[in-house]
Amino acid sequence: LSAVLLTLLLSCALVLTTTLAYAAAANPLPDPDWSRNGSCGIGVRMLYNGKTVPGGSLELYKVGEVEGNQKTFTLNNDFSGMHGVSLGDFATEQAARLAQNLANYANRMQLKPLKIAVIDENGYAEFNDLAFGLYLVVQDEYASGYDPIAPFLVSLPMYTEGEGYDYFINAEPKVDKPNPPSPGGSSSNPASEPESSEPTSSEPTSSEPTSSQPESSEPTSS
Repeated sequence: LSAVLLTLLLSCALVLTTTLAYAAAANPLPDPDWSRNGSCGIGVRMLYNGKTVPGGSLELYKVGEVEGNQKTFTLNNDFSGMHGVSLGDFATEQAARLAQNLANYANRMQLKPLKIAVIDENGYAEFNDLAFGLYLVVQDEYASGYDPIAPFLVSLPMYTEGEGYDYFINAEPKVDKPNPPSPGGSSSNPASEPESSEPTSSEPTSSEPTSSQPESSEPTSS
């Protein structure tokens, strides 16, 4: 698993609000402020049609480790069993699938999350004191009457061309309600996200990301 560290990878369910070039900049990326390694953060706001959705909790897994001072990362030990994974040249749909595959793997292997954050009465949860790397956010418990959000990936820090680095990422994942049962049908829980098949090749591949941009709008930073 190798890619430009400072690329933000998010599922298509994530609502973003600033412009970000998805992949490597035309020129080599500048070095981040390494003194802030260990003091990054992620804030998540849960909204449905503009209204806060309190309750439930989020789990955070670190899936990518920084390779020294290189602006790349590799799968960490917990996820090293996933072979043939590339964070290179892929579109939003593939990023969403990768996040789901990683979440499925964490669940199957019963991996312990790095952190758990409770979603407060304002529909907000926050993870702090994070080192540089790639992170997976998964909803563990969710509010009654709502579906869990889709898993998504965030890299820390995030580089925005022309603006520099963000060390705290704010995200607003898409929150949905279950579809009502069809007339005459029985009510049931929404079907869980089908498990996507994981790559099976024994050697991970690597490719340079392209400068394509996710269709969703990007997260703000503070």
